Amino acid sequence: MAVTHDSANHVSDFLSRRLLYLKSMALGGVGYINYVTDNPTKGLEYMLKSAKITEVIGSKSDLAQAYNDLGYMYMEQGDLYSGLQYYNKALPIRKELKDEDGISTVLNNLGQVYQQLGDSNRALQYYMEALQMRRKIKDLRGIANSLNNIATIHSRAGRLDSAIKYYREGLGYAKLSKVIGQQANIMDNLSSCFGRIHQYDSAYYYVHLSLASYRLMNDKEGLAYAMGFLARFFIQEKKLDSAKIYLDSAMVKAKQLRYKSLIQDLAFYYSKLDEEKKDYKGAYEMYVLYKDMTDSINTKKVEKEAIHTQLKYEFEKRELEQKEEQKQEQITHKEETKRQHIIIWSVTTGLILLAIFLFILATRFRIIREQKKVIEEQKIIVEEKNKDLTDSIQYASRIQQTILPSIEHFNSLFPDSFVLWKPKDIVSGDFYWIASHKGYKFLVAADCTGHGVPGALMSMIGAELFNEAIILKGLVTPAEILNEVRSGIISALKQRGDLGEQKDGMDAALCVFEKAEGRQTIEFAGANNPLWIVRQAPAADICFTEIVPNKQPIGIHGGKIEPFTEHGIVLEKGDIIYIFSDGFADQFGGPKGKKFKYNQLRDIVIGMRNTPMAEQRKILERTFEEWKGSLEQLDDVLIIGVRV
Repeated sequence: MAVTHDSANHVSDFLSRRLLYLKSMALGGVGYINYVTDNPTKGLEYMLKSAKITEVIGSKSDLAQAYNDLGYMYMEQGDLYSGLQYYNKALPIRKELKDEDGISTVLNNLGQVYQQLGDSNRALQYYMEALQMRRKIKDLRGIANSLNNIATIHSRAGRLDSAIKYYREGLGYAKLSKVIGQQANIMDNLSSCFGRIHQYDSAYYYVHLSLASYRLMNDKEGLAYAMGFLARFFIQEKKLDSAKIYLDSAMVKAKQLRYKSLIQDLAFYYSKLDEEKKDYKGAYEMYVLYKDMTDSINTKKVEKEAIHTQLKYEFEKRELEQKEEQKQEQITHKEETKRQHIIIWSVTTGLILLAIFLFILATRFRIIREQKKVIEEQKIIVEEKNKDLTDSIQYASRIQQTILPSIEHFNSLFPDSFVLWKPKDIVSGDFYWIASHKGYKFLVAADCTGHGVPGALMSMIGAELFNEAIILKGLVTPAEILNEVRSGIISALKQRGDLGEQKDGMDAALCVFEKAEGRQTIEFAGANNPLWIVRQAPAADICFTEIVPNKQPIGIHGGKIEPFTEHGIVLEKGDIIYIFSDGFADQFGGPKGKKFKYNQLRDIVIGMRNTPMAEQRKILERTFEEWKGSLEQLDDVLIIGVRV
């Protein structure tokens, strides 16, 4: 069949618009790649070409996105007035499309521009409008971001009580959205506010939590800033060795990142540290570095202000020209609107009658179809969110496993041993920790409050506190170490023992190994978790010993806090020690769906005392899986066995 002339024109027009659209997308992609690969000028050039084509096509949603991207690029380069111009172009289009998420994004960006221009009142106005809209659409992450921006305005104005109020509310929403990086950023800001009002316990608490989060994400920038704050805190507390450790780590990262302002701050802290240590030469050298960084930053600031003044003049000139153009466009638009009204009203009556008739016929079918579509869309959204959440937690698991001692390192200290570690979720509240220091070997099995992401964060704090007690403070006796770790947890979590207060903490078993006169001895202390010793002997009644722990956790609890008790044990060659969490014994399963219990676990370890350690791990894992069967795993599982 031959194609008519009109049909051919229609196809040609469709293909032309499609090609223009593809060209626009290609230019935009090239622009973005150039911008993020240190060629922002070239990136802007391509993005402007892409926007021009999008204006011709007339796709409003694509055009609003293009204007928003251009506004961001100009703002990032310091051309705030051009950025403001493009954001103001994007905003009315978003409003016309009733795109509430897009409107809130542009409002937030406008607030950032005015904040950089020094107009904090107008910035606060835009942030509040963005917050109101994000509350309406229940955008948890966006709400947290807006509250953080509002708090920052108050903080810079010296209204610290208001700033802390908004930061805390923002932190609550960040926790609900489960975005760890956002939580860490807000906790940094809170620690800074508390430091400015000399509430150092609160400042230390929040920066300690943010440090654990940055380590979980492997965020070098966040780690550098958090370590710098901790170093300043330790200088104030006269803990100079701890301050130097954190300063050294922070300075390495700051130089890698080439952040002059951070190097400036760290150099100042170094000078204070050297002054406290009476190293006046070192203090002077660090003060010279501090001044060099200050002069360099001030020079850049003067250059930026000169560019800023020139851009402001050009922007105001363009704004006057645009107002005159808009006036002429409004006159033309009014005349065109009158003509359109005549045409519209002439056909409205007939179209209304036809629409009513079609509406009656199609209503039922449309409702069913829309309901089905909504259900399918919601299913896709839920699946995508579940995948994103799972991917994030999988990444967190990889980070946690890099922090735990590797099996190779474990075997280097304890050659004939095994570790059975089975998290309930992807990340775990159970953790193990080893070290070799001052001729002693240290072995810890700990069970933090909770599991999953909360338990993992607690495990990060716990591992850090064991490291601080043993490596930094040089403690070697297990009771002293547990007492010190308990003090650290109570301080970090600000526990006071108040009624109804969260009793976060951990249970742990700690062994310290020492060679003495050709025999192996260990010192043990436990918080709710015991030590089992199995000896290779023919009679079952003499081959098992249990060292009872203190019946209290590491942290605030309902009873009286007592010092931990220390036990000294002399081991014989071939003895096996076991330390563990309660996850294995508390697992429900078996033919009657009951707990496994410690008595059954004790019988198993006694029965396999002559079995190689690697095979013992397989036996325990197989026993656990067979007992659990199809039931859900209730808690994290950790068992460590070491043959002397």
